[in-house]
Amino acid sequence: MTGVLCTISPQNGLVPGADMVRWNGAFGNPMEVQRYFDRLAVPRLLDLPGARSKPRTSTISDDEWLEFAQSTAYEYVGLSYVKSADWIFDVKGRLRGSRTGVIAKIETREAVDNIESIVEASDGVMIDRGDLSRAIGVLALGAVQKRVAQSCRRGGKVLIVATGVFASMRADDQPGISEVSDAFNAVLDGADYLMLAEETAIGKHPELVVAALRKVVDAAVSYQALTTAEPEEGGHLRSLA
Repeated sequence: MTGVLCTISPQNGLVPGADMVRWNGAFGNPMEVQRYFDRLAVPRLLDLPGARSKPRTSTISDDEWLEFAQSTAYEYVGLSYVKSADWIFDVKGRLRGSRTGVIAKIETREAVDNIESIVEASDGVMIDRGDLSRAIGVLALGAVQKRVAQSCRRGGKVLIVATGVFASMRADDQPGISEVSDAFNAVLDGADYLMLAEETAIGKHPELVVAALRKVVDAAVSYQALTTAEPEEGGHLRSLA
């Protein structure tokens, strides 16, 4: 079952209905993060900023964030700009003895070239379609997303599809047609989570966007169940009632 992953921030705080929550380590500090996460009963992902080229306000290093993640039993840390499996092994070495898993963020050409070994080394991957499209070109993005999804299914690893899921809902109260179709197909690809970033972190309608995405996920799951049902004679699908 595909879940909804919400990025939270001081601006919008906690958003009801999330199956997992994320904090972007490029912003804020551990004390600020814990103030929100202490009240959550869902899995948590702490996104390490790494060699981030975008603006950031946090001065906390990745090593400090990793120490914080271990001490507070986060389910996952997200590793930015991964280029090879060695990056995963390095972080896992620093997390030795911890139950915190490592999510490799796929956003570089090198990550695409080494996707099989990265998937094998990690506990899951996040397809960051924003940075990835700039690295490989937007026209290559669809095929790469399918390839990464297949690798995760074969390896039994967590797959998170991110960036632009319901981007229009940063301001609008309804998703766009193409966004609905994109999210629907990501569920069919086998995504474990669809991630909302600015939509819930700084958007105008955080609760509405979660509710809207949930409806799309449910519709896609229902479609999967219908199309995998045993066909009756004559090719009609048997009722699921």
